[in-house]
Amino acid sequence: MRLRSSRRLSVLFLSGLVALAAAPHADAQGHELSSLEQPWSRAVLYRDSSNRWLSEFALQGRLMVQFADGRDNDGDQLGTRNAPEFTRWGESLEVRRWRLGPRVRFARYWMLDGHINIRPDLAPVYLNIYDVQLTWSRTPALNVSVGKTKIPFSQEYTVSSARIPTLERSLLTNQIITTPLTGVSAYGRRADWRYRFGVYANDPRPVDDFSRFDAGVAVLAKLAHNVSPALGVDEAWVGLDAFLHTEPTANLQPQYTRAFSLTSELSEGRLGWQSDILWSGGRGVESVGMTFLPTYRVTSNVQLIARAHAAASFGGDGLLPAVRYERLSGALAPDLSPDGRANRAVSGYAGITYYLHGHGLKTMVAVERAALAGGQGGGGSDQWSFLSGVRAFF
Repeated sequence: MRLRSSRRLSVLFLSGLVALAAAPHADAQGHELSSLEQPWSRAVLYRDSSNRWLSEFALQGRLMVQFADGRDNDGDQLGTRNAPEFTRWGESLEVRRWRLGPRVRFARYWMLDGHINIRPDLAPVYLNIYDVQLTWSRTPALNVSVGKTKIPFSQEYTVSSARIPTLERSLLTNQIITTPLTGVSAYGRRADWRYRFGVYANDPRPVDDFSRFDAGVAVLAKLAHNVSPALGVDEAWVGLDAFLHTEPTANLQPQYTRAFSLTSELSEGRLGWQSDILWSGGRGVESVGMTFLPTYRVTSNVQLIARAHAAASFGGDGLLPAVRYERLSGALAPDLSPDGRANRAVSGYAGITYYLHGHGLKTMVAVERAALAGGQGGGGSDQWSFLSGVRAFF
């Protein structure tokens, strides 16, 4: 057992330190790639922009481990110790995400990329396909992608887990989203507008690799407008997202068939801002919520993060305790309703991130207080949690 744990920690160390010499590169069209897309130069195994048939072959992935410990108002413990055993290294360290895959740019306008999920216990190594897309991109105004993909509904969920400021997303956002779906989407940006439209099989396959196309259709539509000139800031967008289903998804969440979010994002110097005003409904249950997430860069390496979230449901108890880690502990159900649901929730989050190598390698520490109330039992629960993690992205 000790040998196995040592081997796992060695893999973590080596994955986090892929290389120490990072430099920007040019893509097949000669544009500089963002630091988010390729923070570690040695992950690019081949690049030749003059090669028409194969311009790039690279590895991409992320490894995120975290620790959480908390208590509710009854003294019950919640944290990473409650996570499934196969996702943990030891008793208290959870492997939140471990993904690896290729990125191949070829035939001038095409890209094939994706990730597999790796089992933390390495028994076996392969868990499933997280995402895989074939994308055609000739101009910034039009990109067409087909395959299994994350559904970027809401501002909070649109931001990649490689650069999301918080260790976990807010409660209502996590209830509305699904695991990746299989389908086709078109997206792009023209002038001060950007858009995305996608049609997918409404069958999330958290274990199997691809949808079975037997659970109806899901549609995602996003439209955002650049308002930075009007506000006089570095960058600012406001938008509207819609996520519609012909029937509820089978992902163990409340039975939503439609959801909307009024989104915003802003950056000005050291300041950052994200927000969502959410509404979701279907099958007699409706939920509304809001998330405000400001950030502040103290230095180039240190960032402060705060988040306020509130949600309420109508027509039934539509709010579930957060998957991590309230629901995993199983301690809250008796305080709420027979199935552990509530109809009101509020939470506050405060954290600090230290960037060792941009989003390529960073450490995160935070505290969060979350309260749920209502439910058929008329009770409630109040929890404090401490969270910390290390995140490596390449």
